[in-house]
Amino acid sequence: MQLYNSKIEIIKNELDNILDCNCFPWYHSKQGWIITTPWTELKINKDFNDTINFIKRNQVWLKKTVQNSNIYKGEIMDIKKMNLDEFQNEGYLQEVNRQFFHPLGLALEVITNLDGTKSLGGIWDYRENEKGLYYDIKHRTVEKKKEMKEKANRVKNQKLKITQNRKSELGYIVEPIDIQNKKI
Repeated sequence: MQLYNSKIEIIKNELDNILDCNCFPWYHSKQGWIITTPWTELKINKDFNDTINFIKRNQVWLKKTVQNSNIYKGEIMDIKKMNLDEFQNEGYLQEVNRQFFHPLGLALEVITNLDGTKSLGGIWDYRENEKGLYYDIKHRTVEKKKEMKEKANRVKNQKLKITQNRKSELGYIVEPIDIQNKKI
């Protein structure tokens, strides 16, 4: 384990040196060591040379990505996470399902565990259903409709606030996928 940990430190230092940024949080999980970067989580397996070679092969792209990121600019040092109670109560779960997943026949599920905590339960998959999924709002009680409308408005207002800043700062709202100068 000591050898494994020292190799993880070597990989982390390699990233920090190549990218001129000492800001990558890393942690141990059931899958092994993970280094969190602005674009992904690098899962480090037993073949450390593959990871080092990946970093070296892609160092120009990695450096550009990091330098353009909030992490490099010092704006974000720790990844902030919203708890699932807030995610559900503020309306994000409802709206991500209603606007994105349901029309595709999918649904993101949040479950309440026996101890009262919440966790992601998985993704419901009804893609074979031609209508997709829906809340059937028209048959809900007036109180439930009001609650759903309040949540939708809360998310809509947050999105409007963020999209104005994204458009002026980044030049887009939804990040385009650019292949040979053709945006998708």
